[in-house]
Amino acid sequence: MTLLDGIATDITDRQLHRNLASSLALNTFTGRVLSPTLGDVSDLPTLDTAGNALRDHVLRHSVRRGQFTLKSGATSTWFLDTKQTACRPDGIIAVADALLAIIPDDATAIGGLTMGADPVAFGVAAVAATRGRDLRSFSVRKDAKDHGVTGRLAGALEPNTTTGW
Repeated sequence: MTLLDGIATDITDRQLHRNLASSLALNTFTGRVLSPTLGDVSDLPTLDTAGNALRDHVLRHSVRRGQFTLKSGATSTWFLDTKQTACRPDGIIAVADALLAIIPDDATAIGGLTMGADPVAFGVAAVAATRGRDLRSFSVRKDAKDHGVTGRLAGALEPNTTTGW
């Protein structure tokens, strides 16, 4: 489970069925935090500053409303498209801030399954470098490559690389 998946599980179905036309804002009448796609999200768990910034970005940019058929075949009136956060400059910085706060100091690499993890791994490694942290990135292919550099792993991994998990 990724941090973004964890944020998705914080959002209840009841909240996802509310639809507001305003941007994320504090409703001065009730004092509750509102999201344009989710409605009232003030009862979500408290997170640290980086986690809150990431959650706010996800709520603003990654929640989609409509009719969606999920991989399981089930249908949903909402979908969490976290690429909308991970592929925006301000979004990947929010992801990097939240992840760098929890990735163990002895980790030397970040990565995961290609396509889904690529923008996160590459972006977090780049932001880490600007902060003096040498965190290499890698991808795990679904199927092993049979030509060139073969195998399922691709990236700047070295012997004894640690991911922290």
